[in-house]
Amino acid sequence: TNMLFGYNNCYIKNNIYNYRSYSNVNRNSVGDYWGTTSTASIDSTIYDYYDDPALGKFNYTSINTTGNYCAIVSPPPPCYPHPDSLMANITSPTSATIVWPAVSGAYAYEYYIVPLSTTAPASGTITFDTFFNAANLIQGQKYQVCVRTRCQASPFYSAWICDTLTIPCNAPTNFIIYNVHMFNATASWDTVAGAIGYEYYIAVHPSTPSLGTVTTNHSIYITGLNPNTTYDFCVRTRCINSVSPWICDTFHTASTGINSITKDDDIHIYPNPSKGTFNISLSNNSHATITVFDMTGRMVTKKPMSTTNEIISLDHAAKGVYTVRILTDGAVINKRIVIE
Repeated sequence: TNMLFGYNNCYIKNNIYNYRSYSNVNRNSVGDYWGTTSTASIDSTIYDYYDDPALGKFNYTSINTTGNYCAIVSPPPPCYPHPDSLMANITSPTSATIVWPAVSGAYAYEYYIVPLSTTAPASGTITFDTFFNAANLIQGQKYQVCVRTRCQASPFYSAWICDTLTIPCNAPTNFIIYNVHMFNATASWDTVAGAIGYEYYIAVHPSTPSLGTVTTNHSIYITGLNPNTTYDFCVRTRCINSVSPWICDTFHTASTGINSITKDDDIHIYPNPSKGTFNISLSNNSHATITVFDMTGRMVTKKPMSTTNEIISLDHAAKGVYTVRILTDGAVINKRIVIE
């Protein structure tokens, strides 16, 4: 590889690097002025083979200490302080935006985000913004987030400012219990992005959930129930380092008598999706109570049903998925209605 030679050059007051190689050609430099005699400081402003093995090496000797060949210019500013705070905004279950206040006169910033359990890197990613977007995060994981100011003079970096970011473990949504009979029922919920599994708990009402049964499914067929009994069923998400809060519901199993409503086919909800008003139709004249819940489990409306067809109006409800629960003396069946 060719060796290029230079001497009596002036390598000071550049933006980030006083010398940056763009080829695989090595360079020898003699008697140059760097504004300092500290080889550590000089090395930190050279971008060459030691930063990218595809580039050539920059070798310097006989450091010039007078700068006789340099133009008379004002010295570069000292290293600025680091940002005085960090703020994390979680934008989704797997992403966040990290923001910090601008440092007056700063040239650039450098940042990194790593799991709290891993070793912090010696350097990070350069940005000219006062924020960065972190993606592919894991629910329940704790991260260390650090930012420092990039400077134009030795020591070229401020100290790091760091904070801890915890990505919450989200509870399951759209949790419903349906097909409730004398001895069995079915519970289901939507999958949670980033979850490593779920945990469910069932006990005779009233009860307080504790440790439950671990599963990777998001639908459970519940067996071994007693007729005419009220149960609590709870589920929570399991994340890599934590669990979500429990979400719970109560249901009552059918009596030993003949059920007036025994399956989903006995109930029809239409139109679905709906603009806010929809019909509930039963296959017979069974007396029933209708309760509508939103996605958070909050009751939206409740009314008795004494005919085979009932009109429900949710004209002022927000768009989304709602659970319609039909309770009779013999069964509890849950349906979903979409308001658009």
